Amino acid sequence: MNSSTHARSGRTSALTLFAASLVFGQVSLADDTKRFQAVLHDAEVYGAQDIAAGRYGIGIERLSARTEKQPHAKRVPALIDLCAAYTMVGELDNAEKACDAAVDSGWYSGHAYNNRGTYHIATGNYEAAVSDFQAAVDGRGADREARANLEFAQERLVAAQQRTDSNQVVAQNTSE
Repeated sequence: MNSSTHARSGRTSALTLFAASLVFGQVSLADDTKRFQAVLHDAEVYGAQDIAAGRYGIGIERLSARTEKQPHAKRVPALIDLCAAYTMVGELDNAEKACDAAVDSGWYSGHAYNNRGTYHIATGNYEAAVSDFQAAVDGRGADREARANLEFAQERLVAAQQRTDSNQVVAQNTSE
C-alpha cells in the first residue's frame, strides 16, 4: 500500500501513497494514476517508524502518547506524523484535528502544510489541497514532495471543475 523512501536526511521520510490502491473513508482515489506524498517529520522516532513500516495502529498509539507527554515544541513533529497516519488509515476526523493543530503551531510549516494537503486530497477538497501545497512549497522542509503534490492537486482540481461544468451544461439542457 505504501513505500518508504528517505528524503534529504535520515530523519525525514516521505511516504508515497499510491492513489490507485487507497480508499480514504468515502473518497475513492482509484481513478487517479498519480501519487501524492505525505512526509513523516521524524522517521527515527517510535511511532513514525511504525507508520513507515505499515503498522499504523501501533504508530498512531505511540505518536498520540507523545503528543500528550511532550511540551509544545516537541509535540508538533508528532502532530505532523499523526496527520499523515490518520489520513492513510481513513480516520479523517482525527486527521483533520492533527493536521490543523500542526499547521496552527507555525512550526515546520512545509511538512505541516504538505500533510494537511494530503488530507484535503483524501476528502476531495482539491482547492484547499492546492492552497496547502502552495503554502508548503513557500514554507520549508517539504519542497520536493509539495511541488509534486501541488501539480497533482492542480490536475485534480481542473478535472473536478470540468466535471462540474459538464454537469451544469447537462442540467441546463434538460431543464430547457
